[in-house]
Amino acid sequence: MHADDVVERTAEIAALRTAVDELMAGSGGSITLRGPAGIGKSTLVREAAALGRAAGARVLSARGTEMEHSFPLGVVRQLFETLVAAASAHERRVWLSGAAAPAADLVGAPGGEQREEAAPGDFGTSHVLYWLTANLCLHRPLMLVIDDAHWADDGSLRFLTFLTQRARDLPLLFVVAVRPGEPGTDPTVSERLAAHPASSVLAPRPLSREGTRVMLRRRLGREAEPAFVDACHAATGGNPLLLEVLTEPGGIEPVAGNAGLVLRTGALAVAHRVSLRLARMPSTAARLVQAVAVWGERASLSGAALLAGLGPGEAAEAAKSLQRVDLLRAVDVPPGAEPEWEFVHPLVRSAVYDSMDWARRIAWHRRAAGLLAERGASASQVGTHLLKVPPGADAAVVTALRRAAAEARGRGSSDSAYAFLRRALAEPPAEDIRAEVLAESGAAALQVDLASCAVHLTDLLALTTDVRERARITCVLGHALLLLSRTAEAVALMSEARDALPESDGDLRRQLEALLLNVPLVVSGWDHLTGRLPLLRALPEAGTPGDRAMAGIIAAVDAFAGDPGAVDHARAALSDGTLNQSTGQATAIGAWFGLLASDRADEAMAALDTEVVRTRGSGSLPQLAVAVLYRALAWLWRGQLAEAEQDVVEALRLIGDTHHVVARPVADAVLVQTLTEQGRFTEAEEHLRGTEVDGTVPLFGMQHWLLEAKAEVLRARGAHEQALAFALAAGERFATHGGRNPALVPWRSEAALNLWALGRKDAAMARAEEELRLARVWGAPRALGRALCVAGMVGGAQSGLEMLGEAVDVLRAGPARLELAKALVQYGAALRRLGRRNEARELLMEGRMLARHCGAGGLVGLAAVELTAAGGSPRRDRVVGPEALTPSEQRVAELASAGRNNRDIAQALFVTTKTVEAHLTNAYRKLQVSSRRELAAALVGGGTSPGPGPRPHPRPRDRGGRAGPAKEPPPGPRRASSAGPAGRGS
Repeated sequence: MHADDVVERTAEIAALRTAVDELMAGSGGSITLRGPAGIGKSTLVREAAALGRAAGARVLSARGTEMEHSFPLGVVRQLFETLVAAASAHERRVWLSGAAAPAADLVGAPGGEQREEAAPGDFGTSHVLYWLTANLCLHRPLMLVIDDAHWADDGSLRFLTFLTQRARDLPLLFVVAVRPGEPGTDPTVSERLAAHPASSVLAPRPLSREGTRVMLRRRLGREAEPAFVDACHAATGGNPLLLEVLTEPGGIEPVAGNAGLVLRTGALAVAHRVSLRLARMPSTAARLVQAVAVWGERASLSGAALLAGLGPGEAAEAAKSLQRVDLLRAVDVPPGAEPEWEFVHPLVRSAVYDSMDWARRIAWHRRAAGLLAERGASASQVGTHLLKVPPGADAAVVTALRRAAAEARGRGSSDSAYAFLRRALAEPPAEDIRAEVLAESGAAALQVDLASCAVHLTDLLALTTDVRERARITCVLGHALLLLSRTAEAVALMSEARDALPESDGDLRRQLEALLLNVPLVVSGWDHLTGRLPLLRALPEAGTPGDRAMAGIIAAVDAFAGDPGAVDHARAALSDGTLNQSTGQATAIGAWFGLLASDRADEAMAALDTEVVRTRGSGSLPQLAVAVLYRALAWLWRGQLAEAEQDVVEALRLIGDTHHVVARPVADAVLVQTLTEQGRFTEAEEHLRGTEVDGTVPLFGMQHWLLEAKAEVLRARGAHEQALAFALAAGERFATHGGRNPALVPWRSEAALNLWALGRKDAAMARAEEELRLARVWGAPRALGRALCVAGMVGGAQSGLEMLGEAVDVLRAGPARLELAKALVQYGAALRRLGRRNEARELLMEGRMLARHCGAGGLVGLAAVELTAAGGSPRRDRVVGPEALTPSEQRVAELASAGRNNRDIAQALFVTTKTVEAHLTNAYRKLQVSSRRELAAALVGGGTSPGPGPRPHPRPRDRGGRAGPAKEPPPGPRRASSAGPAGRGS
């Protein structure tokens, strides 16, 4: 379809023109063109590029193809490789500076080195490429234009999704065309690319009958008869490309008598056109076009000529003839670069490729791999062709595919690495290296496909006789099987491997014991595995990876049970700052539980930030999802609701991308609780509707948190009978995992609040007293303060008042700012009911300000109501001073005060420069300063007004986690529950 033939696309072109105008004015954005093949997306993509070039933007383009679907970062390299290679040394220094430096390798820039170790990881690769993009935007607006993105490789798709979410923060216009439902592609690609609020979606509609008539007139130079127009419209469904094919010059006459011929031809129109054109051309042209179809996107003329067995002159003449008949087009390349050619449309390439003799196609892919290897092409380019060749027990093919996998790993593309290794196994490899290839395949699949990982490691285990090596394999295989809900199989394998190890292999035994102890924490019905716990506790400290793994899991077991000794085990687990490869995150999660539940907030956040930075830099997406999720939980328990929401939303996106079933219920619960605390009950209910919590609760996963979150939302809505049922269900489920600790799941106080609202005061007090007793044993301020607050609410007037006062005192000593705000409001409300209005007002004002600082909208509303009843004025508070800063604002302000510029801060915190600017603007306002020079003094309180209430527990400084957009607390009161403020401690 030609740009001159565009019909009924006025709105789409106008939207593209507006986006380009906004880009040149400094405002970025993202546009997704979505529709079936031939609807005109490619024409609109080219129109967008032309508009950008005419306006003066730098335009980089790429196109996904079926051939390059497994080529790691293939689309990314199309976008950047030629530009960076042709740049001056000065331009490369600028573009590849700072966090973008590793992109030299990723895009094949001169001087980049292939690395098999220290790969940037899935998230890290996207982060590096984002900063390359940002650097390209420094002095000139940038457009990235990608056609057929549904065929992009997984690594490029991750980057495109990452970039879509950040395009508004750069002078960048990102235009991407996708074809939903294409066989062999991820059906969620178009949804992921279009999901961000900053992304506009254009979906070109089929031509109307009138549009069909107009296009026919333009193509044929005369009016078609009405019956012919009707037939063309019916045969093509208004698809512009098919309509173009049907109206070839010298083709079907546009008269009524040919209507039946049109209907018969429409379904095979493109293939028919291609075959007709090739039949009229010399054999050299047919061979060249087939060679281009095999070679892949943007085939070099010399490479295609060698593949087709043509000389340079023959190939050049054939390419020009194919261009004249609108099958190929020349690609824009820098002056002096080798000519490259591509198909005018993916459907044309498919028609050529599918029409080839199968034997020739296979032979040419094999030959293309050899030619590329001879020409020094990357191992991934060679491997991409070998993926199309049937297995043949060729040792050279296995070697080439393993090299391609190693290169893909070095680029942070686990998906492509696994595709190459899976094909290498099918070759198959020789028996003497089969175990090595299985090990490599299992390690790659662990990042992208747990089921396949389990298959490969099971096969590897069958080939392995050494008990130590079997134990090492089983550590990974057992964990994978557990994540696949194949619990019995995992337990049997790990138990067998443990029992087979000699006593001298104590460290491996401890790793396996730790993984076995982890099972009851994740799956109900396996509590008998804790029977060996007394024996394991008695083992002497060894300071080894297995010892730390054991300490981490024991920390989790003790935290669940409410044993204060969990803290010491948690610290031992994290003692050297590293994590064991096989049991690392299971160990870390146990340690995080121990520290978070015991209110060691600084230690927990430092460990979580370290893990987030590690997994963003070189870890896998599933590991990053877990680290970000538990940091969200830490923010929630500290009362930093904006930070909690930001992290848990990212965690849920990562969980969706990686299908991390274990983490899902925890993430759902954290988001629901965060929304409920903010007073956003409708959003919390909407999210709960997408979970399984109302049906049969799976035995797999920590579902108790999700059940409790459901209870909290129901209570906030006043549905106390239902809320009570879910609170009790949460307690029952928590008990099946050995859980009693109210610091983790305060289901008893949740039940007490609902019983009290239902008028069952004795039962309410019994539940509250039981939780209070357990909380005193655990001793952490957040759990004890909450238990005291709830016991005070449901107790008698005098005893209740005393417990509320104690709750305030206890919580002032801890980091849980939101729980303190709740206790202050409830204590103030109790004093107001006793007629002690002056004391009540002071507490209510403090609680309200603290609730506003946390972003707890429901609690702010309740405090305002109580303050009015106490004779106070709930006017808007003026929140200034260091205590008014959100954690993200504080981190940015601290880095800025240390002399780091905005780009350096953004790169260190994995955020955009605009986010840093927004945080600094808020920090200047809250600290009442106007420059970086004043920040250092203001951050420690110099020259500022007092903040809202007591100063929060000191935060760890200069941590390296990701900050996000700061969110101001809601400005006014929201509806409060009849049972008290919304959320966990109301």
